Amino acid sequence: MQVVVLGSGTAAPDPQRGAPSLLVVCDGDAVLLDCGSGCMQRLARAGVAPQELSAILITHAHLDHWGELAALLFALRRPGGHRELPIQIHCSAQTAALFRRLDEALAPMLQPPCGVELCEQLEQSFQIGALRVSAKPVEHHASSIGFVLRAPSGARLAYVGDCGSVDSAVALCQDVDLAVLECSNSEEHELPGHLGPQQIAEICQRARPGHALLCHIPPGRDEQQLLESVRHHGCSTPVSVAFDGLGLSLEDE
Repeated sequence: MQVVVLGSGTAAPDPQRGAPSLLVVCDGDAVLLDCGSGCMQRLARAGVAPQELSAILITHAHLDHWGELAALLFALRRPGGHRELPIQIHCSAQTAALFRRLDEALAPMLQPPCGVELCEQLEQSFQIGALRVSAKPVEHHASSIGFVLRAPSGARLAYVGDCGSVDSAVALCQDVDLAVLECSNSEEHELPGHLGPQQIAEICQRARPGHALLCHIPPGRDEQQLLESVRHHGCSTPVSVAFDGLGLSLEDE
Protein backbone atom coordinates (compact mmCIF):
# COMPACT_ATOMS: atom_id res chain seq x y z
CA MET A 1 0.00 0.00 0.00
CA GLN A 2 1.52 3.32 -1.11
CA VAL A 3 0.35 6.53 0.55
CA VAL A 4 0.93 10.07 -0.72
CA VAL A 5 -0.11 13.18 1.21
CA LEU A 6 -1.63 15.57 -1.33
CA GLY A 7 -2.86 18.17 1.15
CA SER A 8 -1.78 18.47 4.79
CA GLY A 9 -3.35 21.81 5.64
CA THR A 10 -6.72 23.30 6.56
CA ALA A 11 -9.29 25.63 5.02
CA ALA A 12 -6.94 28.56 5.72
CA PRO A 13 -4.77 29.52 2.72
CA ASP A 14 -1.19 28.36 3.24
CA PRO A 15 1.67 28.66 0.73
CA GLN A 16 3.16 25.40 2.06
CA ARG A 17 0.08 23.21 2.62
CA GLY A 18 -2.98 22.45 0.52
CA ALA A 19 -6.43 21.55 1.81
CA PRO A 20 -6.92 17.96 3.04
CA SER A 21 -6.37 15.14 0.57
CA LEU A 22 -4.65 11.75 0.61
CA LEU A 23 -3.84 9.30 -2.18
CA VAL A 24 -3.65 5.55 -1.56
CA VAL A 25 -2.43 3.15 -4.26
CA CYS A 26 -2.64 -0.63 -3.88
CA ASP A 27 -2.33 -3.34 -6.53
CA GLY A 28 -3.16 -0.94 -9.34
CA ASP A 29 -6.10 0.77 -7.63
CA ALA A 30 -5.82 4.47 -6.79
CA VAL A 31 -8.11 5.84 -4.10
CA LEU A 32 -8.51 9.52 -3.21
CA LEU A 33 -9.43 10.31 0.39
CA ASP A 34 -10.95 13.80 0.53
CA CYS A 35 -10.34 16.31 -2.24
CA GLY A 36 -9.79 19.79 -0.90
CA SER A 37 -8.84 22.72 -3.10
CA GLY A 38 -5.72 22.18 -5.19
CA CYS A 39 -5.75 18.40 -4.94
CA MET A 40 -5.95 17.86 -8.72
CA GLN A 41 -2.67 19.64 -9.32
CA ARG A 42 -1.00 17.67 -6.54
CA LEU A 43 -2.58 14.47 -7.86
CA ALA A 44 -0.95 15.22 -11.21
CA ARG A 45 2.39 15.73 -9.44
CA ALA A 46 1.94 12.26 -7.94
CA GLY A 47 1.53 10.89 -11.49
CA VAL A 48 -2.16 9.99 -11.25
CA ALA A 49 -4.83 11.36 -13.62
CA PRO A 50 -8.47 11.74 -12.49
CA GLN A 51 -9.58 9.00 -14.89
CA GLU A 52 -7.20 6.57 -13.15
CA LEU A 53 -8.94 6.86 -9.78
CA SER A 54 -10.86 3.79 -8.67
CA ALA A 55 -12.85 5.66 -6.02
CA ILE A 56 -13.12 8.84 -3.97
CA LEU A 57 -13.78 8.69 -0.22
CA ILE A 58 -15.15 11.82 1.47
CA THR A 59 -15.00 12.13 5.26
CA HIS A 60 -17.53 14.96 5.64
CA ALA A 61 -19.29 17.84 3.95
CA HIS A 62 -17.02 20.74 4.96
CA LEU A 63 -15.70 22.34 1.79
CA ASP A 64 -12.01 22.07 2.66
CA HIS A 65 -12.49 18.28 2.44
CA TRP A 66 -14.49 18.03 -0.79
CA GLY A 67 -14.39 21.46 -2.45
CA GLU A 68 -12.53 20.26 -5.57
CA LEU A 69 -14.80 17.28 -6.23
CA ALA A 70 -16.90 19.25 -8.73
CA ALA A 71 -13.80 20.32 -10.66
CA LEU A 72 -12.47 16.75 -10.68
CA LEU A 73 -15.71 15.35 -12.11
CA PHE A 74 -15.83 18.17 -14.66
CA ALA A 75 -12.28 17.26 -15.72
CA LEU A 76 -13.51 13.75 -16.57
CA ARG A 77 -15.74 15.33 -19.25
CA ARG A 78 -12.78 16.84 -21.08
CA PRO A 79 -10.96 15.19 -24.03
CA GLY A 80 -8.57 12.58 -22.71
CA GLY A 81 -10.49 12.30 -19.46
CA HIS A 82 -12.75 9.44 -20.51
CA ARG A 83 -12.98 6.20 -18.58
CA GLU A 84 -15.34 3.26 -18.99
CA LEU A 85 -16.33 2.35 -15.43
CA PRO A 86 -18.33 4.74 -13.22
CA ILE A 87 -16.28 6.56 -10.63
CA GLN A 88 -17.36 5.63 -7.12
CA ILE A 89 -17.86 8.27 -4.44
CA HIS A 90 -18.15 6.88 -0.91
CA CYS A 91 -19.49 9.23 1.75
CA SER A 92 -22.15 9.59 4.43
CA ALA A 93 -25.83 10.03 3.59
CA GLN A 94 -25.63 13.72 4.56
CA THR A 95 -22.71 14.39 2.23
CA ALA A 96 -24.44 12.43 -0.54
CA ALA A 97 -27.57 14.58 -0.17
CA LEU A 98 -25.47 17.73 -0.49
CA PHE A 99 -23.74 16.35 -3.59
CA ARG A 100 -27.11 15.57 -5.20
CA ARG A 101 -28.23 19.17 -4.68
CA LEU A 102 -24.99 20.41 -6.20
CA ASP A 103 -25.36 18.01 -9.10
CA GLU A 104 -28.89 19.27 -9.73
CA ALA A 105 -27.70 22.88 -9.71
CA LEU A 106 -24.77 22.26 -12.05
CA ALA A 107 -26.19 19.52 -14.30
CA PRO A 108 -24.82 18.12 -16.52
CA MET A 109 -21.34 19.34 -15.56
CA LEU A 110 -20.89 16.81 -12.73
CA GLN A 111 -21.91 13.81 -14.82
CA PRO A 112 -18.92 12.55 -16.81
CA PRO A 113 -19.52 10.04 -19.63
CA CYS A 114 -18.39 7.20 -17.38
CA GLY A 115 -21.07 8.06 -14.81
CA VAL A 116 -20.91 8.48 -11.03
CA GLU A 117 -21.80 5.80 -8.51
CA LEU A 118 -22.73 7.52 -5.24
CA CYS A 119 -22.34 5.08 -2.33
CA GLU A 120 -23.71 6.03 1.08
CA GLN A 121 -21.70 4.50 3.91
CA LEU A 122 -22.09 4.27 7.68
CA GLU A 123 -20.54 1.47 9.74
CA GLN A 124 -20.19 -0.66 6.63
CA SER A 125 -17.38 -2.56 4.88
CA PHE A 126 -16.89 -2.62 1.13
CA GLN A 127 -14.29 -3.55 -1.46
CA ILE A 128 -12.33 -1.25 -3.76
CA GLY A 129 -10.22 -3.53 -5.90
CA ALA A 130 -7.80 -5.30 -3.57
CA LEU A 131 -8.53 -2.89 -0.70
CA ARG A 132 -11.02 -3.76 2.03
CA VAL A 133 -12.51 -0.53 3.37
CA SER A 134 -14.50 0.01 6.56
CA ALA A 135 -16.44 3.18 7.34
CA LYS A 136 -17.23 4.34 10.86
CA PRO A 137 -18.90 7.47 12.26
CA VAL A 138 -16.64 10.21 13.61
CA GLU A 139 -17.69 12.99 16.00
CA HIS A 140 -17.11 16.31 14.24
CA HIS A 141 -20.05 17.14 11.97
CA ALA A 142 -23.35 15.39 11.29
CA SER A 143 -21.91 14.17 7.97
CA SER A 144 -18.60 12.86 9.38
CA ILE A 145 -17.25 9.36 8.85
CA GLY A 146 -13.72 7.94 8.90
CA PHE A 147 -12.20 5.08 6.94
CA VAL A 148 -9.90 2.11 7.55
CA LEU A 149 -8.22 0.65 4.45
CA ARG A 150 -6.75 -2.85 4.59
CA ALA A 151 -4.37 -4.15 1.92
CA PRO A 152 -4.11 -7.86 0.96
CA SER A 153 -0.80 -7.91 2.86
CA GLY A 154 -2.70 -7.08 6.05
CA ALA A 155 -1.36 -3.52 6.33
CA ARG A 156 -4.01 -1.12 7.60
CA LEU A 157 -4.39 2.64 7.36
CA ALA A 158 -6.91 4.71 9.31
CA TYR A 159 -7.97 8.09 7.92
CA VAL A 160 -9.97 9.94 10.54
CA GLY A 161 -10.69 13.27 8.85
CA ASP A 162 -11.65 16.09 11.21
CA CYS A 163 -12.51 14.84 14.68
CA GLY A 164 -13.44 16.25 18.07
CA SER A 165 -13.70 12.99 20.00
CA VAL A 166 -10.91 10.82 21.31
CA ASP A 167 -13.26 7.84 21.63
CA SER A 168 -14.35 7.85 17.98
CA ALA A 169 -10.74 8.24 16.80
CA VAL A 170 -9.63 5.34 19.02
CA ALA A 171 -12.38 3.11 17.61
CA LEU A 172 -11.14 3.83 14.08
CA CYS A 173 -7.39 3.60 14.74
CA GLN A 174 -7.19 0.47 16.89
CA ASP A 175 -3.93 -1.38 16.11
CA VAL A 176 -3.59 0.03 12.58
CA ASP A 177 -0.17 0.41 10.97
CA LEU A 178 -0.70 4.09 10.17
CA ALA A 179 -3.20 6.48 11.76
CA VAL A 180 -3.67 9.74 9.84
CA LEU A 181 -4.93 12.18 12.46
CA GLU A 182 -5.85 15.82 12.23
CA CYS A 183 -4.17 18.14 14.73
CA SER A 184 -5.70 21.58 14.26
CA ASN A 185 -5.38 22.61 17.91
CA SER A 186 -2.35 23.61 19.95
CA GLU A 187 -1.79 24.23 23.64
CA GLU A 188 -2.62 27.91 23.07
CA HIS A 189 -5.45 27.72 20.51
CA GLU A 190 -8.41 25.39 20.55
CA LEU A 191 -11.18 25.00 17.98
CA PRO A 192 -14.28 23.01 18.96
CA GLY A 193 -14.59 19.71 17.11
CA HIS A 194 -10.85 19.27 16.53
CA LEU A 195 -7.90 17.47 18.12
CA GLY A 196 -4.79 18.80 19.80
CA PRO A 197 -1.54 17.34 21.21
CA GLN A 198 -3.09 16.01 24.42
CA GLN A 199 -5.86 14.21 22.51
CA ILE A 200 -3.36 12.82 19.97
CA ALA A 201 -1.29 11.37 22.82
CA GLU A 202 -4.36 9.73 24.38
CA ILE A 203 -5.47 8.26 21.04
CA CYS A 204 -2.01 6.75 20.51
CA GLN A 205 -1.89 5.37 24.05
CA ARG A 206 -5.29 3.71 23.72
CA ALA A 207 -5.39 2.68 20.04
CA ARG A 208 -1.71 1.68 19.70
CA PRO A 209 -1.16 2.48 16.01
CA GLY A 210 2.24 1.62 14.59
CA HIS A 211 2.73 5.23 13.49
CA ALA A 212 0.71 8.44 13.74
CA LEU A 213 0.84 11.03 10.97
CA LEU A 214 -0.47 14.48 11.89
CA CYS A 215 -2.22 16.55 9.25
CA HIS A 216 -4.76 19.40 9.01
CA ILE A 217 -1.96 21.67 10.23
CA PRO A 218 -2.85 25.40 10.42
CA PRO A 219 -0.57 28.01 8.83
CA GLY A 220 2.42 29.03 10.93
CA ARG A 221 2.30 26.07 13.30
CA ASP A 222 5.69 25.18 14.80
CA GLU A 223 6.07 21.51 13.87
CA GLN A 224 8.82 20.75 16.36
CA GLN A 225 6.86 22.32 19.18
CA LEU A 226 3.82 20.30 18.12
CA LEU A 227 5.74 17.02 18.31
CA GLU A 228 7.25 17.99 21.66
CA SER A 229 3.78 18.74 23.01
CA VAL A 230 2.50 15.32 21.91
CA ARG A 231 5.46 13.59 23.60
CA HIS A 232 5.02 15.77 26.70
CA HIS A 233 1.56 14.28 27.14
CA GLY A 234 3.00 10.77 27.34
CA CYS A 235 2.90 9.56 23.73
CA SER A 236 5.46 6.82 22.99
CA THR A 237 4.11 6.02 19.51
CA PRO A 238 6.25 7.23 16.59
CA VAL A 239 4.63 10.48 15.44
CA SER A 240 5.48 12.73 12.50
CA VAL A 241 3.97 15.81 10.90
CA ALA A 242 2.71 15.42 7.33
CA PHE A 243 3.73 17.69 4.48
CA ASP A 244 2.42 17.95 0.94
CA GLY A 245 4.11 15.38 -1.28
CA LEU A 246 5.13 13.05 1.55
CA GLY A 247 5.15 9.42 0.38
CA LEU A 248 4.92 6.37 2.62
CA SER A 249 4.87 2.62 1.99
CA LEU A 250 2.93 0.32 4.30
CA GLU A 251 3.74 -3.37 4.49
CA ASP A 252 2.57 -6.06 6.85
CA GLU A 253 5.18 -6.66 9.53
